[in-house]
Amino acid sequence: MGKRLVFIDFSRGLAILYMIILHAFLYRVVNQYKPLFEEIMTTSPIIVRIIATPFVFFSLWGSFFCVLSGIVFVFRTQQDYLSRKDFRAGRYFLQRGISGFLLIIIHYIWLSFLSPKSTEHPGEATYSLLTGTLEQWKFSSLNIMHYSTTGMLESIGVIIIFLSLLGYFVYQRKEKQKSRFYGCFGIALLVTIAVSVFLDIWIENPNQFFNNLYDNNQLFLLIFLLKLTHNRFSLFPLIVFGFCGAFIGYNLNKDGFERSAFLILFLVGISCIVAYIIILFLGFDMMAGYTSTYVPLPLHLLNLGSQILFIAIFYLIFKNYQNKGQDRNPGIVRFFQMFSSTSLTIYIFESFASIILFRILQNLYFKPISEEFFIWTGFLLLTSFIWYVILYFWRKIDYRYSVEWFLRKMRERIQF
Repeated sequence: MGKRLVFIDFSRGLAILYMIILHAFLYRVVNQYKPLFEEIMTTSPIIVRIIATPFVFFSLWGSFFCVLSGIVFVFRTQQDYLSRKDFRAGRYFLQRGISGFLLIIIHYIWLSFLSPKSTEHPGEATYSLLTGTLEQWKFSSLNIMHYSTTGMLESIGVIIIFLSLLGYFVYQRKEKQKSRFYGCFGIALLVTIAVSVFLDIWIENPNQFFNNLYDNNQLFLLIFLLKLTHNRFSLFPLIVFGFCGAFIGYNLNKDGFERSAFLILFLVGISCIVAYIIILFLGFDMMAGYTSTYVPLPLHLLNLGSQILFIAIFYLIFKNYQNKGQDRNPGIVRFFQMFSSTSLTIYIFESFASIILFRILQNLYFKPISEEFFIWTGFLLLTSFIWYVILYFWRKIDYRYSVEWFLRKMRERIQF
């Protein structure tokens, strides 16, 4: 068994727990009373506003999972490449590419039945079949515009496919493998950055641009472009996040990684943040960007820099546990490992679970939950606590029948 990436467990678990609370707040509480968020940030006591600030900054941090996916993909590849005597690049990366394709299929199943309300496109909000029916309290029919939402799973699936293709060219021969990695992945990273910048410049006014496509009934072109750019989980620039994670994952197998590589990480992270600050002084409207349906590139730059710094800090904090078994990890890590081990399952079902709980509490309270601070904060805490209870008992049977369990079983059946 290969060594665990404890800081990845902590990072992913923390991110998915935050997502549970964030989605319950945005899709349930704020959706019930639209001005609530603005009131919290303008009229609440300063301590409440300080607590609420992360909801603004981290609301676009779904890309964090793309960075983590890039890290884990290449880290595991390096481990398998160095430990397996019968490593065959063609078969290995075909299997890993198929796993990315399976994630894309799961994404569209989730999008059709279990995803929260989507407003990341022109026109009225669209709803998935099951969650949407519960949210509207009437039958929700499928809408083609709902599929314009790229979604985190689809982005990660595409990233895995890209990494598999590049990995095949890098690992098919042992000679100069290191130089091939930095060459292939470096060129790929520069190309994806260039495409991301080009799309951001080309679509200068995304609201007007996408509304024109919608008004002219050019729906397939609209959906295709929203997959590529300006969506919250668009492929460009999120593929950039995946490639950045790949560079980190490649170096994690080296001893003393933190001595040199993490100095580079800190410099890259700080450089991204400084670049964002410069853009901010040049007139970029930060709050307008966060509230916009179409995410501007400067916010992705800020998020990338911040995420790289967080990854470096988490690694340094938990490096002493990197080579230890799970039972020897501190309690706080074991807590987040539960959420990390089932992050895909939680992502798929958290919205469906939260709307059921929301409906139950709403019927018991008899008034809009969003009207009372302690009621809706209690709802958020209860939502996360219920997931903790489920995972606490579920781990006793190794999360059998979770989405991760099914994917693992499917991969075991795929033999080449």
